[in-house]
Amino acid sequence: MIYNLFGDMDFLVTIEAKEHVANILVEEVVSRDVENNDVLEKEKYLEGSIKFDSCSHFWFGDEDRHLHLCGVEDFERHILLMQFIYKKSFELMGRPTLPDEEWTMEIKEVENK
Repeated sequence: MIYNLFGDMDFLVTIEAKEHVANILVEEVVSRDVENNDVLEKEKYLEGSIKFDSCSHFWFGDEDRHLHLCGVEDFERHILLMQFIYKKSFELMGRPTLPDEEWTMEIKEVENK
């Protein structure tokens, strides 16, 4: 299943789930056709797997495993992506998360003083 996260995210997320594991590929869209919004160029953002017991393995970025995050927006976007991957993987495996493993982190807007 491929999920296209538009807006500020702009990731293509592919999750292939079996009963005990979900294999994940995330590609970041780096350019789109201005007329029809088709993806023209994408780069590997991460690949990995999440198992039924919540253990996971991830390889980030390019062939050197380099992932560049620039500023708070990229960090927030990364956290939201990881939350989506975690929740969707368990949903597609047809399993609940382990007891007491609900995602509790919320990104809150902080007023600059």
